[in-house]
Amino acid sequence: MDILADHPLQRLHSFGFDVRARFFVEVADVDALREALAWARGRGIEVLLLGGGSNLVPSGDLDALVIRLALRGIEARERDGGVRLRASAGESWSDLVEHCLARGWYGLENLAGIPGTAGAAPVQNIGAYGVELCDRLVEVELLDRDTLEIVRRDARDCGFGYRDSAFKGRWRERYAVTAIWLQLALEPCCCLTHEGLCEELAMAGSGSAASPAQVAQAVLRLRQRKLPDPAALGNAGSFFHNPVVDRACFARLDAAHGGLIGFDEPDGRVKLAAAQLVERCGYKGLRRGPVGVHDRHALVLVHCGGGTPDALLALAAEIQAAVHQAFEVELQIEPRVV
Repeated sequence: MDILADHPLQRLHSFGFDVRARFFVEVADVDALREALAWARGRGIEVLLLGGGSNLVPSGDLDALVIRLALRGIEARERDGGVRLRASAGESWSDLVEHCLARGWYGLENLAGIPGTAGAAPVQNIGAYGVELCDRLVEVELLDRDTLEIVRRDARDCGFGYRDSAFKGRWRERYAVTAIWLQLALEPCCCLTHEGLCEELAMAGSGSAASPAQVAQAVLRLRQRKLPDPAALGNAGSFFHNPVVDRACFARLDAAHGGLIGFDEPDGRVKLAAAQLVERCGYKGLRRGPVGVHDRHALVLVHCGGGTPDALLALAAEIQAAVHQAFEVELQIEPRVV
């Protein structure tokens, strides 16, 4: 195991800040992960598990052992008219979606193009265009960081919610995700509940008859139009959660401000479009030196190079304060700040 000291992290997270880790190691299998965790425990050093770094904001240099999970491997078997697939934690999520489509395994097409790794997907409960990971997830394979033993948890036990899971809460320090198990379909059955996706498909001439491959291509076009490529402009996608309010609160806000976008939630509440709130406060396209808000999507905070995490987080706090003052709504940061 090759543990590196004072290691740069600039190319290992999608914001691209020039920060460093006290120690760093990349692990390619479970035994190496066990060894790295034991090494850190024996020295009283904090551990940060890193996937693709696409949902991370390092607040500065990290006094920790950063363990990059590079476990690879995809296994699948067809049974009972479907496909049970195991993907190791270090597999690229977007590549995994392409892999499945190429083999006629369906169900992930709405999640095409999402950056990051398979192991990070359940932590965030990634979702897009009407589908969430928890809709397709069966089990999660985990390394217990206390016992260093592999355990498996049913997806129903993982506390999934809107961009949330037990891995962000009570299980954050307990488990390391080593693999995920998905249930996919052999027959196309596209989820076409998202209005924007349906409009994109209609414009392309496929509409409700779209194939899974056409759905994936439409999703990729939408993402490319709305979201900057992290390789060209540092960002972590949506920086704030869409806030959820009760129906009475939404009615008051809509009466006061007019034309607010709201999406009905299963529990009777209403999800607000955080991008609309930020845009109405005048922040869309705003630039503050090396950081700013993207000019095509008000939820995307960007780093143009040469900036610091402090500058980005100060801008985020300013936006939160402005939205609260205007709408009395709290915006919560979506990526993990460490």
